[in-house]
Amino acid sequence: FHERPDAPLKVFQMLSDRMMSRRTSKESATPEEEMEYRKRVDRIVQLIKDLLNRYEVTSQVQIVEQLIHDCPNPGLRARYLDLLRPLMFETNCEKQLWDLLSTCIDDMIKHWDQSNQSIKNIDDLIENVELSVSALTMIQKWSLVKDGELPMIIRNRNMKDSLQGFHGALQQMLHRWSTDSVVAPPE
Repeated sequence: FHERPDAPLKVFQMLSDRMMSRRTSKESATPEEEMEYRKRVDRIVQLIKDLLNRYEVTSQVQIVEQLIHDCPNPGLRARYLDLLRPLMFETNCEKQLWDLLSTCIDDMIKHWDQSNQSIKNIDDLIENVELSVSALTMIQKWSLVKDGELPMIIRNRNMKDSLQGFHGALQQMLHRWSTDSVVAPPE
């Protein structure tokens, strides 16, 4: 069972579906209903964590990677990635985890048009911003604990320059949006 990371995916997906299900009424939820929903979500997240912790760390990364891949909800994808935070300093899954984080960062950086220092496909970038922020936060936390060092996989792939370039282009775009009344962010 521990060797087959695909085995629990249906259980995780069922729990996720339950977490995402809400009353489909035209009326807005009452404060009590909203509080009950949040409690249910917290319980389900804890169940997912408990279930995930029953697997070896390498299987945990594989499971979360597949859940992120299959999940249509951007916020939930970021929440799945956050489940791997306790594994950041585990050497048994180091390569797998950093490969996953690098993929998340690559998906963000692909929106940077280096030739004209701009951001492209903004709607897609916005769709995945929570996952990107989660990955960047994990890298930043790792770097703080390691006295400013970046993980080897990030250094080897020269991501630092790409991240700095993306950051500069993003700042320029946000500045244009805030100062130029003709240029507006997407709706």
